[in-house]
Amino acid sequence: MAATDDWSEYHKRWENIWSNGLEPNQLFDIGGAHPILVQTLRTGDVNSTGRRALVPGCGRGYDVEEFARNGAVAVGLEISASAARAANDYIATTSLSDSQKKLATVVEGDFFAGPTDGVGQVALGYDYTFFCAIRPDMRRQWAETWAQWIEPGGELLTMMFPCREEVEPSADGPPFSVHPDAYRAVLEPAGFEVVRITDVPAEMSHKDRVGREKIGIFRRK
Repeated sequence: MAATDDWSEYHKRWENIWSNGLEPNQLFDIGGAHPILVQTLRTGDVNSTGRRALVPGCGRGYDVEEFARNGAVAVGLEISASAARAANDYIATTSLSDSQKKLATVVEGDFFAGPTDGVGQVALGYDYTFFCAIRPDMRRQWAETWAQWIEPGGELLTMMFPCREEVEPSADGPPFSVHPDAYRAVLEPAGFEVVRITDVPAEMSHKDRVGREKIGIFRRK
């Protein structure tokens, strides 16, 4: 079965969650952009100014907001129409300037369909709770699709969660457990190279995720 068919299985689940009024800090919503993403962008460790960025499975749009705050033309992609509406409503209420708000948008769409006329290739991609949400047998297609989205020389930032020592993913997801080698195993054959993979400091992790997060940066060849 194609990954696009598999991904459609998730649509009803996510739509139900969002249409029932998911609140900030409820379930997987952590109430803001991850501190390590904030640091990475604001220090210029990864330059986002003037670059197009894609955030699939962006939820309420906190990460889209952060990319726009740092000068990126940021697009969030959500398979749930209710999630996309919630994200755009949220972005409208943020402290972003009017010009920054014009850089941030969330649209309903299927990541696995690849770039479209409306949302073309990007220079930056960000994945947090997306890789761990899809079935492990969809991960190779995930990497191949990222290779379609990200232009040569572009970068993919991966927030690896929930990490565990075993390379094989847990069977009780989502979220399915992850390991850095699981990312390498699918991204390298798809044309990406590792820039670096580092642990997320405890003080920058959500209290329930300490010790289970790493940040990986991969570059499209």
